Amino acid sequence: MRQIALFAGLVNYGNSRRLDHYIGEIANNFALLGFDVDIYAANDYTRNGENYGLNKNINFFKLNRKITSKNYAMLLSINNALMTERLDCLSKIPVIDLLVDDFNHLFKHDNCSIYEQFNIAKYILFSSHSHINRLEKNNLTIKGRVYFYPTATTSVFNRSTEQLNLLKKYNISWIATLLDVSGISLMFQQCINAQDKIDLLRNAVKCVKGGRHIQYYERLGEFSLDTIISEYKWTKAHFEIQVQNLISNDLRITVANDLHRFGLHIFGNSEWALAAAYHPKIMDIYHDGGNIASHDDIMRIYNSSKICINVSQIQTESALPYRVIDILASDALLITNYHSESDAFAIFGKDCPIVMYKSIDELVRLCDYYLAHEDERLALVERCNDLVKNGFDFKDRCKDILNLAGVTCEDDVSSTGYLKYINSGTFVRISVKIKVQFKSGVVQLVKYFLKKIPFSLRRSLLINLRN
Repeated sequence: MRQIALFAGLVNYGNSRRLDHYIGEIANNFALLGFDVDIYAANDYTRNGENYGLNKNINFFKLNRKITSKNYAMLLSINNALMTERLDCLSKIPVIDLLVDDFNHLFKHDNCSIYEQFNIAKYILFSSHSHINRLEKNNLTIKGRVYFYPTATTSVFNRSTEQLNLLKKYNISWIATLLDVSGISLMFQQCINAQDKIDLLRNAVKCVKGGRHIQYYERLGEFSLDTIISEYKWTKAHFEIQVQNLISNDLRITVANDLHRFGLHIFGNSEWALAAAYHPKIMDIYHDGGNIASHDDIMRIYNSSKICINVSQIQTESALPYRVIDILASDALLITNYHSESDAFAIFGKDCPIVMYKSIDELVRLCDYYLAHEDERLALVERCNDLVKNGFDFKDRCKDILNLAGVTCEDDVSSTGYLKYINSGTFVRISVKIKVQFKSGVVQLVKYFLKKIPFSLRRSLLINLRN
């Protein structure tokens, strides 16, 4: 059985950590093609589990040796995960870098610009033309190594109009997250008595909304944005992510309120429940997205809907997120936001049948219209299905990646491969392990002796120690 290495960040689902639904399907389909897949959790090897730097407790020499010994047929990195000069074994394996996010969310391990981080992979696959253009402008070495690959989805089956017309559970469904804005909310709160600071923060939000660059060094009184974010020890990239998240959340809550009356159902994270304190209608339409356990669950929601909407995050720009291709492959009608340079036009042509809106008012009108005109809705669903019927399946995309890496695969395999999560603890430095074990032993010893002391005396002792 041939082996593949997969470098990717893991996400939390309840009490477990695993690949997100989309990358999980990529991994599963490599296994279906007969490959064993070793999964390395990139956030275990970074500083504080974030998407930057490297964990100083990891023995990268040992990790390097382990990867070399496995003799992988190919290595697939998601969003630059573990693309670091510390792993010189990467020069000996066909490395494909699959990018499914914007630049601010990519992994960056070494002390270089985000664009220089792309010097390691043999081939780079981006699902966004605008991001490719930006990368080519900032890194001349990637010429001939970067390719546009749209996101993949599940197979599209031929359905009759009668099947498409089956009773739907939801008029409109929307799988969406509200983003983390806790940092910038606190910043606004702590600047509330300094008008110049508040005005600088508001101007930054206006700049991002208008598609302009933030003026970090422009001063109001004794302050500039640069000095404000330095106080919080933020990078400019982190500040911009927070501003983008703030704008995206405002737009998403507006959509939730405006489509409530049409039977909208939101499947999202717990931030939606928090927003319901200010927007009580949300609780009527909110479902806990944590119950979505797989890509199949996502498709079941789409196939149970008449309409599925997409409201892209502001940082997405002209790129198509996962859900756009997924909805095109489903029984539901996609209604998505318009962008003049949308990748939808590059992939499917300027006259493609995808329904797009240019304002929230237009989104509301389109939902109202297609809920009232079922025949037109069904006709558009069939046309959209045809767009992604060939070449967009997860297995197709895995074959594309293997071909690019020069790895042969067979359509009919005798047995499927496995998915194995590699334990990062194996590569923790021995000195760190000893320190942790010693600390744990001391804690256990203290607990043991505390249990021998009568409860009343124990309580008195703890109070005195605290004081």
